[in-house]
Amino acid sequence: MEQHQLKDKYFKEMIQRHLKDFMFLLHPGQEYEIISAQLDKELIVRRRETDFVAKIRVGKRVYLFHFEFISQYRRRLVRKACGYGGALALKYDCDVVTVLFLLKPPSMKVQNPGYYNVSPFGAPLNEHNLAVINLSELREAILAGEK
Repeated sequence: MEQHQLKDKYFKEMIQRHLKDFMFLLHPGQEYEIISAQLDKELIVRRRETDFVAKIRVGKRVYLFHFEFISQYRRRLVRKACGYGGALALKYDCDVVTVLFLLKPPSMKVQNPGYYNVSPFGAPLNEHNLAVINLSELREAILAGEK
């Protein structure tokens, strides 16, 4: 098995076991209810399976939280994550929150690694801003058991 597949499998298992801890990284102290973490994640988009999807109630609204683990920032990976989030929104007729977990710091200067835009005429016509949690920045706190 390729190293990328091993990492991907490891993080999928970790988020299944520790979903509450991953949610805490998004908004510490917020109240929510996990409705389902066993959704069919296979999408029509090239039969690709997302890393992890959970249906979560926040207040009175239900959202799909779509988690993607990427080893290093690449614009095309952010574009794919936007596409998968859109496909999930259509499939489940539900608002989707896409969260990118970045395993390594970006190799280039990137202001906002979750920002994706399409600018055919020089100004953005479509813009998406995904939540990003840079796990490399949290490494010491995670190892110390603080996160």
